[in-house]
Amino acid sequence: MGTPCDHVKSTGMDPDTQHAALLATFASNVRHRADELGLTLSDVAERAGIPRATLHAILSARRTPTLITLTKIGAAIGCSVVDLLIDVATTPAPTPEPKKRKR
Repeated sequence: MGTPCDHVKSTGMDPDTQHAALLATFASNVRHRADELGLTLSDVAERAGIPRATLHAILSARRTPTLITLTKIGAAIGCSVVDLLIDVATTPAPTPEPKKRKR
């Protein structure tokens, strides 16, 4: 059984590349979720209690958010920070447990 960090270690990415990839994934997930909810990014910023310019800078990778800011943005759109950092396109779906046979 692997550890939560196995995926990160196996990417072979240097820290700067990892950072850029996480920010890009976060931005994509925030935009997608806002669209699902029918919210503008201004709405998301207002719900999160952060300036619109701050959200724009984060989503365009010009600013690195703090964990508190990530949490506020997630709460504003009903997602956990973890959900917003997962790249759904490259994360394998969990393998279902085999059903146990009744005897």
